Amino acid sequence: MPFSSRSHPLGGGRGVAAEILANALKNHGGESEGVGKALAGCVLAFAVNDVDWQRTWVEMGVPALVMRTMETHPGLTFKGEFDSLRDWLRAHSR
Repeated sequence: MPFSSRSHPLGGGRGVAAEILANALKNHGGESEGVGKALAGCVLAFAVNDVDWQRTWVEMGVPALVMRTMETHPGLTFKGEFDSLRDWLRAHSR
């Protein structure tokens, strides 16, 4: 039976995707810089200019996971691609 976003508390089609990405970042973000960059970048790409995704990530504690991944891999950079999220990440990663 296909997944129905209406049955998930996060709804809007974000629920399952958010859970998968958050769990992957939590469990695998520290494995290698490439994996960390791919997972953190995916999360940040959804959050750019999308307040609903930002709320979803905050509810799940994902900004802290992104920051932890970036701290684990000091050479990890997105070369300014997600600069608009810098304050949001800092405010919600405590």
